[in-house]
Amino acid sequence: MRYCAAVVERAAPEKIMVLCAGGTFSKSVAELFEASGRASNCIVEVLPTDRNVRDAVTEARAANRSAALLFVAVDEEDVLSAIEAGADDAISSDAVDLLQVDRVLRRTLVRGQTRLYHERIYGAAAHAEKLTALGTLVAGVAHEINNPCSALTLSLQVVKLRLAPLFQLARTSSSPDEYRAALRTQLERADARRFLPDMSSTFEDMLRATESIAAIVSDLRLFARSEEREAPQHVDVHALIDQVLRIVGARVSSVAHVERDYDPAVTFAYVQRSRLAQVLTNILVNAAQAMAEIQRPIHRLRISTRADAEGFVISIADTGPGIASDQLERIFDPFFTTKKPGEGTGLGLALSSDLVRRMGGQILVESELGHGATFLVYLPIGRPAADSGEPISSQWVPSSYGRRAVILAIDDDERVLRSYARALRDRYDVLLATDGQEAIDLLASGSHADAILTDMQMADVGGRRLIEWLRAEQPKLAKRVVVATAVPMSESDEKSLRETCGALLYKPVSFDALHSAFARIFRDRGELAAE
Repeated sequence: MRYCAAVVERAAPEKIMVLCAGGTFSKSVAELFEASGRASNCIVEVLPTDRNVRDAVTEARAANRSAALLFVAVDEEDVLSAIEAGADDAISSDAVDLLQVDRVLRRTLVRGQTRLYHERIYGAAAHAEKLTALGTLVAGVAHEINNPCSALTLSLQVVKLRLAPLFQLARTSSSPDEYRAALRTQLERADARRFLPDMSSTFEDMLRATESIAAIVSDLRLFARSEEREAPQHVDVHALIDQVLRIVGARVSSVAHVERDYDPAVTFAYVQRSRLAQVLTNILVNAAQAMAEIQRPIHRLRISTRADAEGFVISIADTGPGIASDQLERIFDPFFTTKKPGEGTGLGLALSSDLVRRMGGQILVESELGHGATFLVYLPIGRPAADSGEPISSQWVPSSYGRRAVILAIDDDERVLRSYARALRDRYDVLLATDGQEAIDLLASGSHADAILTDMQMADVGGRRLIEWLRAEQPKLAKRVVVATAVPMSESDEKSLRETCGALLYKPVSFDALHSAFARIFRDRGELAAE
């Protein structure tokens, strides 16, 4: 007994979980850890006879990934099921010999430690592969951003030139009547019937250009989250495919014509959004690289979806060189690659296979050398997310207030502050502050605000500290905070802010989104009008 206790003392700095399906093994384990004085390091659970082994092991593993997990049963089939479900070790035994128990526990601890090392190394390699994939897209993304930037820059310069005479009139006119007369003459010279529609069209093009840039930035946020921390959510499958295609668009469209064939029956999947996005990105980039290796009159990349009662499949077919039959069996092996030395890590497809498996699905490949390849991603289908409520019109104004509501806007970029003032002042009175401390000083000195609009990251006192101060000093106002940030947040931070504040917006913020956020706050909290 002393020997066994000493072994536990040396070998069990981490916890070990023991799931027992019958037998007296659990009692022996408990005695061993009690003798070592480390009973708190061991979790022993005897499963009910009707408990599903796979479910029990899966739940235990999810609850504590750092602990070694041993499964003990009398039935050999249960032992195999436990190993497949993620147990570090599993045995068929009804042992009461403490020396045998000790040997099994030591083996389980070693295997658990090995698994953790493997997960950490694989996680680091997967992160490196993620950065590699993002790096290959930089040139294409720069192209996608530079196009609307060029349109926006030229349009602004044209507008400035065409409006310059009107600005000059405003500076030199001595009275409103003189200005109106001069303006009428200027418009007649410019032919107002052409000038005004042309200006309207130019402004519309400028707005579309900024929306294109904003969409690209939003798409890139897919790569900013940690998949391990991201919670599953209802994802519109076709919208996500289109989003990924926008990111890799330049890379793919330079070598192939993209065809889409979407099944309307494919709606939502309950998955980690960024995981599925990375899988699609890896496959699409690989397809583009493969097609670039072989000359054809025209290359085609076909993306199709199909659904049945249990799930759906995303099919990505290319017209590249295909994969040799002896390589198909290894195509998802870590560090195996068919690319030239230095052109790939050999982790992209291995990582994709692992990500799909963890989402409850499977990834397969069909290929014949010389005739392209088709990757099939099978995933369980989800139900549409519940409606979050009726949409709030940006035209809604808080009529319950007997006065104009006051919004305090905080940002350390004065250009952003001025844009907030322009967008809001027709409906609200607007106070401005350049950081959280200035906002706190304004409120502490008696300035009144009905709602707050704040950035999160500012040079001195940021939005987080401002919100903490509001919760302590003005808790009602803390619930009427609209956060507008350019920095991607984790799922947990997003959830916390949405639950405790009024709204969360990502920059660039549109006019409608800004007014809808405040309309919702004042509609949902109309009782605050009496303050």
